[in-house]
Amino acid sequence: LKELDVLIELKRFPDRHVVFDRGQYACGMEPSIVKFTELFGKVEAIGAFPGHIMTVYHENIMTFDRAESDLEYCILLDNVGQEDASTRIIPEGDYITALYCGIPNDISCKRIYSKLLQWIEDNGYIEWGASIEHYIVDMAQMMKPEEFIVELQVPIRKGLTL
Repeated sequence: LKELDVLIELKRFPDRHVVFDRGQYACGMEPSIVKFTELFGKVEAIGAFPGHIMTVYHENIMTFDRAESDLEYCILLDNVGQEDASTRIIPEGDYITALYCGIPNDISCKRIYSKLLQWIEDNGYIEWGASIEHYIVDMAQMMKPEEFIVELQVPIRKGLTL
């Protein structure tokens, strides 16, 4: 989609082990950095190796309240380490994804999400769960958000035909 400068792909992800923190949180750069910093401490405490960071939106991206939303901050685990209450598995599944570069914000996220929803409808799929922003960055890059590479992942299933 050249007008949005994104790459859209249909992907299948395996089970993903994550350390997570889900709650009612403000959505923004500063609260995210605080939460991810706390999660890196949990990763170290369970003896795991951190991978990429992600935010799971347990509300509709088009209508959620940025001041307080049902968000889940996650860090992928490259090795499982010692599992505890702060770890879980995001189950394997099919996702329509959009890869883009730049600062994740309300406007860009909604524009890209609406394009993914249109693809879902046009291709006979249905949305099947919470959407994920997968930040393909590391802690060293978190202070340069304009260089972020983000993949928006929307879980899907083939729709029912009547």
